[in-house]
Amino acid sequence: MDETSLDWYDDRAASQEFGVVRLYLDFGGDFARVRPVLQAWYDEAVDLLVPELGAGTRAPRSGRAVDEAGRGAGRRQVSAWSDALTDNFCQISWGWSNRRRESALDLYVFRFAYPDHVMLQANVSLRDQPGRLTELAPKLQEFLRRVADSTDPAYGEVSLDGGAVSAETLLDMGLYRIRTDSAAESRTFLRGYEWVTICPRELAERLGGVAALTSCGAFAEVVPLAAGGVLVRAGDADEPYRPESIQVVFRALAPVLPPGQPRGLPGYDLSRLVFADAAHPDSANPAPETAEPVLDDEQTRMISDFAVEAIRNGWLISEPLPPDHPGVAAGLLDGHVRMGLTEEGRQRAEEL
Repeated sequence: MDETSLDWYDDRAASQEFGVVRLYLDFGGDFARVRPVLQAWYDEAVDLLVPELGAGTRAPRSGRAVDEAGRGAGRRQVSAWSDALTDNFCQISWGWSNRRRESALDLYVFRFAYPDHVMLQANVSLRDQPGRLTELAPKLQEFLRRVADSTDPAYGEVSLDGGAVSAETLLDMGLYRIRTDSAAESRTFLRGYEWVTICPRELAERLGGVAALTSCGAFAEVVPLAAGGVLVRAGDADEPYRPESIQVVFRALAPVLPPGQPRGLPGYDLSRLVFADAAHPDSANPAPETAEPVLDDEQTRMISDFAVEAIRNGWLISEPLPPDHPGVAAGLLDGHVRMGLTEEGRQRAEEL
């Protein structure tokens, strides 16, 4: 965003905390159903989260939207969130920042498997504010609950450890699971488990509903949602999401988790996963050793900073694969998109 500064990312000695909220929808092709959810994402953020950034928070003059075309006329600045809500949207980004308190809130919408699957993400970034994320965590949960309660979500989560703007969940990464496959099966297998997790109604029923999830003792809170799904919270925000807590949550949700043994992924922290096949939840193993990235620290830092810069400036673009793409023509890549950079983003990458 124009009003969002990256200046405070440059001090590597500073303490930073990130809270990430994600909500996934699987009816993106029905814009009449999707539009109210997208508007609620913005409205509830303004009501619940923006005030938490503190006095002096600067509202964005504009946001960025990418329509189905993806390039040229498909990319546009929007002066109001509602202006970005068109039936052929692909990406929307919006943000607020408080330079004095060095905190920021960014909203993203990403249609990652055209047209049905949509991810909504909210990132809260806090610098040198020890304990502030713990205070804010209940607001993040309530933000997710309010929006989820207005629709029929396929999955949702709150993580207090950050994460990139990506349609893959942490469990997808550990299982090396393609995000489009994971999304397509989101009402058959739960896509992940975090500090706060939303189970869609089909999976909540298989787990025995609110009563069974409450009585199993794995969760500090179990909240029914209007469409039949359930929001579960693993513990209080001031209680670290310890390995033993993760184990308890994993075992409670194992009957609806995808089968497979998670593996380490170089360069990623998968410590919030249990390294066991959900089909055999009691056979957990320690997290496997992963190889360090080949890149040296300076290169890794440069790439990481560029990724943040690209997201903040709206340089990432996506567009559906054309019908004549060999994979689409063969029926292998339906719903996939290709990613790229705007001209400004490519120039910046070349400079680096």
